[in-house]
Amino acid sequence: METEQNIQEKTKYNIYLDESSIDNPGNKYMIIGGVFVARNRAREVIGQIKEIKKRHNFLGEIKWVKTDNKKEKFLKEVVDYVITQVPETISYHGIVVNKEDVDYEKYHDGDKELAFFKFMYELLEKRLKNNKEYYVFLDFKPTSKERVRKLNDFLNSFIYFNKDNCSIKHLQAYDSKENILIQVADLFCGAVGYHHNNFPVNTAKDRICNHIAGKLGKSNLRFCSPPYEKKFNIFCISLS
Repeated sequence: METEQNIQEKTKYNIYLDESSIDNPGNKYMIIGGVFVARNRAREVIGQIKEIKKRHNFLGEIKWVKTDNKKEKFLKEVVDYVITQVPETISYHGIVVNKEDVDYEKYHDGDKELAFFKFMYELLEKRLKNNKEYYVFLDFKPTSKERVRKLNDFLNSFIYFNKDNCSIKHLQAYDSKENILIQVADLFCGAVGYHHNNFPVNTAKDRICNHIAGKLGKSNLRFCSPPYEKKFNIFCISLS
């Protein structure tokens, strides 16, 4: 495991974002989250995850919905790698939203996609820090470039009035098939969503959720954490 002394101060971060349970009407909670990776370590992190894939002869895309017994050992090793890195190298930050509390008509013009981008904004603006530079990679969805551009505009406006020496240098949507760290974000968002939505226990998915929780010193992933939590932060937004 890395030590704090081995990590030089990072000023540039890549953020890889995905979601879980956005369009599933039977799921009470939706999750938007991402892995934050020191930009000067991103190539190394990607290489290590690809090595894990190679050891397990895993050729496909990491997708939570396709998790099964055959992939369990492989995905646990990915989890182990991510969790054992110090937060300054890689961390996970997510937002959990109770969909029953979302008034789409009143606050989002009846547009669920608009609400999704607003919650993504809520996640990001709480993680942006002074003296940092960010490169944001979104999972591509059949959405307009205009909505992605507006997200960038709103974040830059927030930075202008609230942060010092902070900037977003890049924000764009990508095909997750071509971006392994968006896939890792999908893995963690899916796991958080699985436990928050109380899916069946003793499945491969449940065991991976418990594996993540155990690495974090938690009994499960149905927890909310304060904003100063650096490694694995789950922000449970209150809309009341």
